Amino acid sequence: MAEAKMLLLQARSELWVVQNRNAALQSLDEGWRSADQVTRNRISELKLQITQAKDLLQQESKDAEAKLRALAKRSESTLNTALAQAQAKNKELKDRVATRYALIQAKAAQKAISDDVLVIERRH
Repeated sequence: MAEAKMLLLQARSELWVVQNRNAALQSLDEGWRSADQVTRNRISELKLQITQAKDLLQQESKDAEAKLRALAKRSESTLNTALAQAQAKNKELKDRVATRYALIQAKAAQKAISDDVLVIERRH
């Protein structure tokens, strides 16, 4: 049924075209010229928009690059500061450990001497 309606519409359109051939051709030509001009205008507008978008993107890219460079410099500075602080803290901790180890050794030596003195005193 749908196919039959489609064929009927197509036949009607063909009959209309045959009967009004000259008017239809003239209408089509005008429509084509008009559509062609509209299409040209749209293409020109699109080209302009693309150029503007490209320029904007390039400018934003330059701005973004400058911001990224500044951020990288700040980040590097921050990392260097953190590294220096960590190294200083590491040295401080090593010094504390070395000092405590030396104190423990001294106390152990002192105790050993005290023990030796007690042993000697007991022998006498």
